[in-house]
Amino acid sequence: MYKILAVDDEKLICSVLKQFLANSGFEVLTGSCGQEALNIIEKHDPDLLIMDKKMPGMDGLAVLEIIRKNGNMIPVILLTGSYSIQESMSGMNKANPVVLVKPVDLNILLRKVKSLLGDN
Repeated sequence: MYKILAVDDEKLICSVLKQFLANSGFEVLTGSCGQEALNIIEKHDPDLLIMDKKMPGMDGLAVLEIIRKNGNMIPVILLTGSYSIQESMSGMNKANPVVLVKPVDLNILLRKVKSLLGDN
């Protein structure tokens, strides 16, 4: 069973993601901030990370930069409320995150998750 980490400072979003993905057959861990994401990644080694781009403190791009610098190539889906993510993604091409705009269609998210995990 694949293990997914969902990180968002909005508890409702984490709850919805956890329930939806668990019902789709995944083990789901959740976190509410960037530092918590790093701690969970180190401790539980998830197969995929779904993370909000904008969070208080350490945002999703900072987390992504840290995990890539540490050599972790976990697939990442960044969620954003902004259509203008391109400006903030400069220099992140090597990190290769998938970017989805909120509100996220859960069926599209599930297809991306399965695609990234090679579970078509």
